[in-house]
Amino acid sequence: MTKIIVGIFLSVFSFTSITAQHKKSNPVSEQDNADVLQATLKAANGFLLSNQSKPGIDTLQNTRAAITPSTSIELKREYYWLLGELFYKSKNYTALVKHADSLLDLQNGGKDTLWLIKGLVQKAFGMLHQTQLAEATNHFQEVINLASAIGNKYYEAKGYHGIGAVAFQGRQIAEVKKQFKRAIDMYTAGGFEEEAATLTCSLSRTFVAGSTIYIDSAFYWNNRAKPVGEKYPGNLELNYIIWQNEADYYARSGDFKNADKAFAKAEAIALKMPSKYSLGGLLQVKSYAVFNAGKMEEALKIAEASKDIFVEMGDFAMLKKSFQLLYVINEEKGDYKSAYEALNEYVDISDSILTHQSMAQINDLNIKYETAEKEKQIAEQELLIAAKNSRLRNLVFTLLAAALVISLLLLLFYYRRKNYQQSLISLKKEQDISLLKALMTGEEKERNRLARELHDGLGGILAAAQMQISNVETNNETASHENKVKAAQLVSQAASESRRIAHNLLPETLLRYGLDEALTEYCRSIRDSKLLQLDYESVGMQQQLDQPAALSIYRIIQELVNNIVKHAGATEALIQLHQDKGKLAITVEDNGKGFAPGQHGKAGIGLSNIQSRVSYLNGSLDIRSEEKKGTSVYIEIQLDKNAA
Repeated sequence: MTKIIVGIFLSVFSFTSITAQHKKSNPVSEQDNADVLQATLKAANGFLLSNQSKPGIDTLQNTRAAITPSTSIELKREYYWLLGELFYKSKNYTALVKHADSLLDLQNGGKDTLWLIKGLVQKAFGMLHQTQLAEATNHFQEVINLASAIGNKYYEAKGYHGIGAVAFQGRQIAEVKKQFKRAIDMYTAGGFEEEAATLTCSLSRTFVAGSTIYIDSAFYWNNRAKPVGEKYPGNLELNYIIWQNEADYYARSGDFKNADKAFAKAEAIALKMPSKYSLGGLLQVKSYAVFNAGKMEEALKIAEASKDIFVEMGDFAMLKKSFQLLYVINEEKGDYKSAYEALNEYVDISDSILTHQSMAQINDLNIKYETAEKEKQIAEQELLIAAKNSRLRNLVFTLLAAALVISLLLLLFYYRRKNYQQSLISLKKEQDISLLKALMTGEEKERNRLARELHDGLGGILAAAQMQISNVETNNETASHENKVKAAQLVSQAASESRRIAHNLLPETLLRYGLDEALTEYCRSIRDSKLLQLDYESVGMQQQLDQPAALSIYRIIQELVNNIVKHAGATEALIQLHQDKGKLAITVEDNGKGFAPGQHGKAGIGLSNIQSRVSYLNGSLDIRSEEKKGTSVYIEIQLDKNAA
């Protein structure tokens, strides 16, 4: 890891130098500068259209000295806008925001609305990717207002596109779909087919953001973009996204054969793209899909390949994802040493990102400084030597400061590796203790409930029967006969009550016929009691579950129904079970009074008991509720991890 970090930092220190020489006897004219800039802008625009960000950035930065105070505002605008677009393509969002600010500084009293919009769009997307969501939202809203005022549907759609992207960062999926669909309609109405298709692919991703239950909708929206991709085969980015999405969706559905075909098409397109970024991202998606298919060694090999690509590119953010994949795969394999090393690399990279960004800012400041010195050199040649000495001093100071920062970081990394394993062990112990306490509390609650039922139910009936029997001898023959009948009825009732208590402890139907039949009978008994109209549906439940797992699932559903009856004020409820390929999905919904977001975190021991049982079964729990609109509980359990 140390070699990787040092290699990436050394690449940061390779500052771009401006080598244009100004002859004292023949100074460059403003017309010459304008001609150079126009030719440079044309070349940079070609690089932008072909997705070659690095040569485009180098081309523009190497001619920065041609921009002088007398350069026309039109050329300056085009220069900063093109630089911003290229930095966006290269994922350098800090530089994007800075050049967007330079573009906005050129506004002529707010009269040139279109250029104001273009600058705001760049700055908003840069802030979005830096998670400055409030500022980004304000800029996108301003873009929408300005574009609507001048009737520019393209940038109005861009504004709604950006609002949707902000909502996606906040995991507000319903708002994302609303804003993306609005932007897609505007792009389509304006004839911007490629933009509409690209955003349609992004919309399809929202349907698998939290779960795979909407995988059909994801396929539907992704397929809508395919005809546009076929119409524009030269749009490599659009076609790559289409096939990467399809591969991911097939893999999530368990159809690994079709997933492999789609991965092959996406990889063929990625290999044609100038940057390896798309190929590295595709390998990450493919590695996770192969991992889910149970092919651990192949998944590990693909994850290593993605890591190598992003090490070469020096892309810290994507490198983090590769190390996270390596951690997950090695942990599942049982190779805890490799998993621990990958996790350490992940943590180290996270800490290094801040330093990397700082050095990029230093590099940008150095370029600005050199540009200022070149402009001063044109006006005052006699200051050339002093300016060069100043740049040299600044460069030496920067290198020394950077070397000190690297040394401190390496020292920090060493101590973190030394202490991290012990922290993981302590955390695991705390989690185990918390889970044990929750389970013990749930068991104690069950014991108390059973004691109350025995005392209040069965005990009361038997006491009444005893009184009737004791009255048989003291009463006349007719009264004795009536007492005998009542005593017999009470004994029969006591027998029924004891069977009910025994059934609640360990349902006979569950033992003999399995979970599906036991839940069918349980829901029928709830309906017969008139407490609740409780319906039950199941899919794929033919295979019997292990008894411990089935009993725990039965208890979880019992607890959820008890909560509905006691607290929800519901009249109707639905239980759905769907078993497929080692997974069991449980949905419990009611039409009760619900609760405001966040309130279920204040629930009592019932919900805590449910959460503990779900965790014990290697499952996940998701509760959705709105006041006066009912509650929906979704549980997903990995059955193959609970096999005896």
